Amino acid sequence: MTPFKRALTSLERHPIKNGLLLVVVIILGIVLSGAISVRQAIIATEEKVIMNLPAVATLQFDFSTFQAETGETLAGQLGLQPTSAQIESVGNLPYVRVFDYTLNTHLHSHSLIWPSLNINTEQLPNDLQNMIEHPFGPFQSPRSLGGLMDSFTGVGVNNPMITDIETGLLKLVAGRTFTQAEIIENAMVVVISQAFATANNLFIGSTIQLENLVNDYRIMGTQGTGVFAVDRSQPEFVLASQSLEFEVIGIFEINQELDYNLPVHELRDALFSQMNFYTTIYLPSGVTEMTLDFVRDTMMVYADEFRAIGQGVLQEELFFQTIFVLNDPRNLAPFAESAAKLLPDFWEVADLSSTFAHVTASMDSILEVADLILIIAIGATVITLALMITLFLKERRHEIGIYLAIGEKKSNIIFQFLVETFLITTIGITISLFMGNLLSEGISRQMLEQTLVDQMIENPNDGPIPWELALFNSGAMPIAEVLEMYNTALNREMVFLFVGISFAVVFVSVIAPIWLVVKMEPKKILIY
Repeated sequence: MTPFKRALTSLERHPIKNGLLLVVVIILGIVLSGAISVRQAIIATEEKVIMNLPAVATLQFDFSTFQAETGETLAGQLGLQPTSAQIESVGNLPYVRVFDYTLNTHLHSHSLIWPSLNINTEQLPNDLQNMIEHPFGPFQSPRSLGGLMDSFTGVGVNNPMITDIETGLLKLVAGRTFTQAEIIENAMVVVISQAFATANNLFIGSTIQLENLVNDYRIMGTQGTGVFAVDRSQPEFVLASQSLEFEVIGIFEINQELDYNLPVHELRDALFSQMNFYTTIYLPSGVTEMTLDFVRDTMMVYADEFRAIGQGVLQEELFFQTIFVLNDPRNLAPFAESAAKLLPDFWEVADLSSTFAHVTASMDSILEVADLILIIAIGATVITLALMITLFLKERRHEIGIYLAIGEKKSNIIFQFLVETFLITTIGITISLFMGNLLSEGISRQMLEQTLVDQMIENPNDGPIPWELALFNSGAMPIAEVLEMYNTALNREMVFLFVGISFAVVFVSVIAPIWLVVKMEPKKILIY
């Protein structure tokens, strides 16, 4: 009789013992199946959540760590900025799709006005409504904040395609972006917003006049107006000026609507960012650097006098604002780790992952529980099955001794008992796979929902959002959306993983007791 037939015959002769083994396998298998189902579902959901995270990042200075380790004030970070070469080395990492580092300058004009921001005030929180309705509110008055509304932000770019347009944050609606030659040659050309163009009757090909001003803080100080003069561009407040003429070559629109459901502080940042885009003038980086050099060189002449009245001189180093767009949001963590090795001390990568922190923290908590249950289930299964098989073999030791005495190969005896065990466990594993998956769905979903609620209560604000990324921020992911992504339904990967682990556990549980018996001499087995 072949070992396989002997195995089938043995199963027929010991229905009660085999039935008991089947029940034990089903119970342990349900726990194992449930833990694997939850674990795979959490991993899949977390990946979906991460894929909803904008794959954008910027560089920021870690002030808290800097102060804690050096004991210096914020001014101590001057001179520690990343150089353009360091920024480019970060931008050339394989995770990055496109990047840019920009220089900002402030240009003035009495003839150009700020456009009004289109806001649905009825959807604003009370705090923001009060700010909007104030007579000097930054979103309504074109001549507020002590004359600062005469000032327009010039953003000097190194990426001719303009990264904000490439990311989809802005949309080019007329004209074109820069050419590489225009960036290299510091051409006097600009790209402006549609709102700004409409407010000032500008079109493609229009010429705009702007002034690069150096304010005389000595005069402003003696008149008691300080930095916030009634009009900073009045002749008596201007130490030197530089007249600049630009041609409009492109017009853009903001490609994202405001999300009024954001937390108040995040909505406020988004409002300021959108207003900033309305008045942003994109130009080649070299032109911006030229304007900054003019201001710095002028102020250096009067450096001692400015310091005497508490007004510092512009730092020697250029301060770049950065934006990195990655190929995949799942690369945010390895990108930050790789970039840290290329940056000066106390500089780090910042992204929008904090907005999803309550979700990832909840999932990590559930995943830890699932992993613990899985480890315990595997250990309990190995121990329980090994003990049961040992007891069964003890009762059948004479049968094994006879097989060995008549010359049966040990490999055939091992194969026979493996067949017996695997036939039973296959039935048990199949049943427990579906039962465990079904039971884990409801329990794990309730656990996840409660954990998400607890995390949102404990951490209502997951951390500051870099203002450079404010308009990319879609806010914290709602619990309902996370639960909709969560799915423990069986799939091929989950089935293969469960079956593989189950049979591996059964094999380990069975092979050791059988080998301990068959390696003995037949006489010892029969006598014992």
